[in-house]
Amino acid sequence: MALERRLVLRVRDALSRADGQRADIERLAALVNEMDELFLLVIVGEYNSGKSTFINALLGDEVFAMGDLPTTRAISILRYGEPGPPETIAENVQLYHYPLEVLRDLDIVDTPGTNSIERMEEEITRQFVPRADLILFVTSLLQPLTASELDFLAHIREWGKKVVFIVNGVDRRNSDEQLDRVREYLAKEVTARLGGPAPTLYFISALQALRGRMAAKRGTSPDHGTSQLAGTPIPDPRNEYPALERYVLET
Repeated sequence: MALERRLVLRVRDALSRADGQRADIERLAALVNEMDELFLLVIVGEYNSGKSTFINALLGDEVFAMGDLPTTRAISILRYGEPGPPETIAENVQLYHYPLEVLRDLDIVDTPGTNSIERMEEEITRQFVPRADLILFVTSLLQPLTASELDFLAHIREWGKKVVFIVNGVDRRNSDEQLDRVREYLAKEVTARLGGPAPTLYFISALQALRGRMAAKRGTSPDHGTSQLAGTPIPDPRNEYPALERYVLET
C-alpha cells in the first residue's frame, strides 16, 4: 500500500505541475485519503434482515439494538475503543466503540434498512457504500432479495464493489430443500443483475451465533433450538456462520 500511495502522489504532483484537470487532481487527492483510512466493511440490507444481530454476533455482545421495527435509523460506525454511549459525529451518523482486536484494522458501518431509509439517510448511505472495501449484503431466508434490495443492487453494480451475500434465518427453515432452492434462486438472480462469476453466499443464523457467543461469555450452554445430547448442543450443519466469521476476520 505504501508503494501505491507514493505512485498516486507522484501522478497527482505531475498533473499539478502540468496544469492538469482540477477534477483529476482532486480525485487523486481523495484516493490518497482513502488509502490512509482503515479497511471499510459496510453492511446493507432490509430492516429486520438481521444486520445488527450479525454485527453483535461478531462482537459477542449486544452493542447494537435489535428488534422487529427499523432500529437503525442512522448510519452507525463501529471503531476500536472503549465501549460507551454512541457519539453523534454528524447528522444521522453515530460512532460506536468496542475493544475487539480486529477493529484496529477496520471500521464496520451498519446502514439503515434499504426499505426504510429516508432521503437524507439514503444520501449518507450512498456516501459510504462507494468507499467500501467490502459490502456484506444481508437478506432474509424467508424474503430473499425484496424489491428494495434489488433496487439497491443496481446501485452497487454502478459502484463496482465486492459483495458477499448473507442469507440469515437458517434456524427458521422448513426443510434443507428450502435452503437449496433459495441458494439457486439467489445465484441466478444476483449473477443476472451484477454480472461476473457466481456470488459468494453464506447461509447463517445470526441469532444462534449471538446466543452462542453470549453463552460462552457467561459459561453456560446456548439455548438456540438445536438438539442436545448430555447437555452439549449439536451444531446445525447448514449454519455457515463460523465460515463467514472466518472469512470476515481473515479478509
